[in-house]
Parts: sequence; C-alpha cells; structure tokens
Amino acid sequence: MFQRGEAIEITGELIGVREHRVQNIVRYELETAWWLYNAFGIAGDTAHVTTSSNWALYNFSDPGFDRELISEAVVHSMFQSLASEAFNGKLNRIENLESEWTKDWYPIALSASAQPAGRISSALQSVVTVEASDGHGSGCIVSADGYIVTNYHVIADGADAYPIHFQNGENRTARVVRYHPVHDLALLKVDTTDLVPFHLNMSETINVGEAAYALGTPYDIDLGASVTKGIISGKRKDASRTLIQTDVSISPGNSGGALIDENGTLIGIINEKVLGMGVDGIGFAIPTNVIPDALKIEFNR
Repeated sequence: MFQRGEAIEITGELIGVREHRVQNIVRYELETAWWLYNAFGIAGDTAHVTTSSNWALYNFSDPGFDRELISEAVVHSMFQSLASEAFNGKLNRIENLESEWTKDWYPIALSASAQPAGRISSALQSVVTVEASDGHGSGCIVSADGYIVTNYHVIADGADAYPIHFQNGENRTARVVRYHPVHDLALLKVDTTDLVPFHLNMSETINVGEAAYALGTPYDIDLGASVTKGIISGKRKDASRTLIQTDVSISPGNSGGALIDENGTLIGIINEKVLGMGVDGIGFAIPTNVIPDALKIEFNR
C-alpha cells in the first residue's frame, strides 16, 4: 500500500523511436516522457528526455527493431529523468497533495448511533458485505441514511457502484462517494433511511489488553456476519498513520469490516494482517477517530 511521503511512482511513455544504421551497426534515438505521481495518483511534474542507445551489430537474420537495445535505452532514459531539473529535489521531499485531492470535497454531516449496541450479536446488523469484481470485502454502517465506510483497497477496481449484502439478507447497490488512498478508507452510499449505524469511539486512547471482536465476511460471501474474538495488542505507527494492532483472527474478506469492543462500539476499521511462515495473530485496524478527517465527515453526537 502507498504510504504518505514514500509513495512516489514514476510512469513513462515512449513517444518515438528513430533508427540510425551505418552498414552493419545500429543505434536508436528515443523520445520519452516521464511523470511523477504520488499516493493519490495526481500527476506531478513531467520530464521529457531524448536519449540514444549504444551502437550494436545489426541482426540481419532477424530484421526489425532491436528490442533489447531499445529496452536498455528506455531504462537509461528513466534514470536521466530522475536526474533532470524537472524532478530536482522532488524525490527527496515529502509531497503532501492531500489538499489538492480533497479540494472539491464538502463536509458531510452524519448521525452515528448515540448508544452502543450493547451486545455483539446486536452489532452484527451494522456490518455489510461489499462485493467487488475481484472478490469481496466488508463494510461498516455509520449512518441510518445509508453511508458505509470500508477500505479503499476493497473498491480499488474502479467501479462506480457495488452490490451490498446486509446481515438480514437484503441486497442493495451502493455508489462510491469518495475515497482516500493513503488512509485506505472509502465512503459508500446506499439509498435508504432505515439502517442501524454503529456507535463510534472517537477517542485517541487505545486500551491495550482489552477484548476486541472482528465483524465481517471472511473468505466467502456465504460467511457474512462472522465474529472472531481477541485483544487489543498495541498501538503502532505506520509512516504517518496510527494503527490498532490486534490478535483477532482476520481473513481475506474481513477488510473494511468492524473492530469493536465488548459494548459493540466501533473502535476501528479492519485493514490488514501480517502474513508469513511462523507469523500468527498480527492484524491491524484503522482507528475510528481517523475517519472524520480522512473522509471529511462531521458526525453529530
């Protein structure tokens, strides 16, 4: 996943190739353009580079462009762009384009539940399954009028609308309102007024050692509204993000689901887990208090 300040991606385009052949040797002159992107996918600066390949023997037995020679020249062109005046200093400074990414966003006023669910089973009605073209994830209802928070990577396939499966068996369609790639959060909207939202814990305090529950849809859509139990293991920094570490069992499909306390209050959005040989019980959730700033939501309490 992209991290703020570390997410610099360079993308290039080969605009033109000119071949220069002298008897049995050849070289190529390339015109290329390179762009810097950040985590938001917003175009940054552009460098136009003209470069030449080395001279090489022309292969008369396989006439046509020497792809290997051109590939070497493209790589050389990329490194030239990184050293260009257009990119000067851009690779070494933290570029935060968040203000540009969110400049057209208006604050959305929502009303979360005033009271905790009280029981874990009651909190399940506030969790949904988000179906995407490449699989599925989970989501958390944050208002009665249809707003749902999930992970950005759940809806990163770029569709405009997603089937939503509710705990009571209903199916509806949600549209994408906005998303924040750095925080890995997305806001969806279903046209309804009768949902049961979570009560949200907006405190920055994380009570390490206390019980926690993951609610979501692991592995298969038919396993919707599953519950696993564990504890809050710690509070961790991931670049500029703060995450809740938990040993609650997290599986593919849980992404975007709920991490709640024993009262059924939403304390985090399930985000990811650590995979590897001998690694078990290390998962992470995005604290609920991050949601308002990341998605420009004003919760009425």
